[in-house]
Amino acid sequence: MAKSVTVSAPGKAHLIGEHAVVGGEPAIIGAVGRRLYLTVSTSKDVRYADERFGSDRTWPLDDVRNTTKEAYSLWSECAHSKPINFGPLGSRLKANQFEDYLKAAIGQTLRAYVPEGELGGVTVRILNKGGLPSGSGLGSSSALAVSLAKAVADVYGKTPTTEELNSLAFSIETLMHGTPSGGDNTASTYGGLIWFRKATPTNEIKSLRGEVPYSLENFALVYTGKPEKTTLELVQLVREKPEFERRVRFRAIGEGTTLMLEALKRRDYDGVRRIMGFAQENLAALGVSTPAIDALVESVKKVGGAAKLVGAGGGGMVLAQADDKGALLRKIRDAGYEPLDADFGVEGVRLE
Repeated sequence: MAKSVTVSAPGKAHLIGEHAVVGGEPAIIGAVGRRLYLTVSTSKDVRYADERFGSDRTWPLDDVRNTTKEAYSLWSECAHSKPINFGPLGSRLKANQFEDYLKAAIGQTLRAYVPEGELGGVTVRILNKGGLPSGSGLGSSSALAVSLAKAVADVYGKTPTTEELNSLAFSIETLMHGTPSGGDNTASTYGGLIWFRKATPTNEIKSLRGEVPYSLENFALVYTGKPEKTTLELVQLVREKPEFERRVRFRAIGEGTTLMLEALKRRDYDGVRRIMGFAQENLAALGVSTPAIDALVESVKKVGGAAKLVGAGGGGMVLAQADDKGALLRKIRDAGYEPLDADFGVEGVRLE
């Protein structure tokens, strides 16, 4: 009889550090109270169903294994090209409506936990619950990668460490994002509020529970619409900026991250808002904001608040904060959006 498990993982929101974290600057990332839930069971082939969108696909196990090898081979070619260019990988995933990505993501977990000489597939079902929107900047792809890694390990009787789960999720994320920082999957895996810096040979990951022991207050999330570009395309857009300009903006955001931590320690929300605005200015200069986001930022300022894009940008989610949360929510609604409440610093990936 097939074994079945249900796993959930939270989305994430950068309080500060998007894009700059890819260049080695620090970021502060929080696991948010909107989760992705999935059920995984053992099977002979591979099936992927998503209750949210009514999609259902079944693939032969050999097809999944071959697609996984081909996808990672193409990733390697793109990563070692000069200049680095993930356009060919992005084009393939986009042309196939992300079917190749789904096959490769599942295939990578099977490759980690099921020896190639053994038969073993999975049925993956994304559940219509949890409230984590896709393509919003809240790390839905990371939540999927982390949940897959945890669930497939469990149904095949494996007990990887948290670090190993996080590493596997990161390898899946590279297919979607090229050379991601690793911050999104780390927040989804570990949970809480974390300080993250991409480094060699080991990323710097530090829980901020000791330094920031309180819950962050009066925040709201605003979904401004699905980005026209994928995260991979937005990361490539920033990569194509002149190197000096990119470094200056990254460094400024990195310095802002250090100041943000100091403001959080003091529970200085005036400082938090100033630094949020500063980060948004630099992200806009990198070309990843939109007129809709810029307009919302200006609206929130009118109630003494601050707002910034979350994630890769180009649309998607905005994070806003004001001392008067009621006024903040009214201003967001006046701008034509329905705000989303979500706690910061929630539990990471877990068995349900």
